[in-house]
Amino acid sequence: MSKDPTILLDMDGVCADFANASLSIWGKSVKDLPQGSRDIPYFLGISTSQFWKEIDSRGQKFWASLSEYPWFRQLYSELERMGDIIFCTSPPRHNPSYAVEGKMGWLRKRFGNEFNSVIFTEKKEFVASEDKLLIDDYTRNVASFVTHGGMAHLFKMKWNSLARLNAQERLYDCLENVEKQINKYRHSHHITV
Repeated sequence: MSKDPTILLDMDGVCADFANASLSIWGKSVKDLPQGSRDIPYFLGISTSQFWKEIDSRGQKFWASLSEYPWFRQLYSELERMGDIIFCTSPPRHNPSYAVEGKMGWLRKRFGNEFNSVIFTEKKEFVASEDKLLIDDYTRNVASFVTHGGMAHLFKMKWNSLARLNAQERLYDCLENVEKQINKYRHSHHITV
């Protein structure tokens, strides 16, 4: 029996504001970041290892205390109506244990202490299949996921798109695109709702 696709929801850059939290360490914000620029260490004029060393020095608390984006709760609520949701997030290579602990804390603060619907991997394409839909802000993750047989939506943010969308427009762009892909999947698999 066919069922709706599982939605794999990225955390940093889609649900949680990693960019502003990391930039604020150096007295900057996303407003300072050039449109289309994803490389925060380059923008700050520091090495990648310097960048991660500073993040690591803040421990798991850095990750657990990330602000949620203003659209997060509505996005999650609307997506929940479309299918099962599993968070799919990449821990950094430089000391991933802090990030894993902190991200679990972030999720459990919002969904309760028993929450465990999450996949930690930097290779998101390894979980790609025709019945999985990834929502991610990283162009390479989206492209690789589709190449490996999954469906995906690039969540438009300042660093991945030239589109200048406000919070509501980002939310609706995502929901509209995801709904179209799920409806196409349902049609091709003869699923009625």
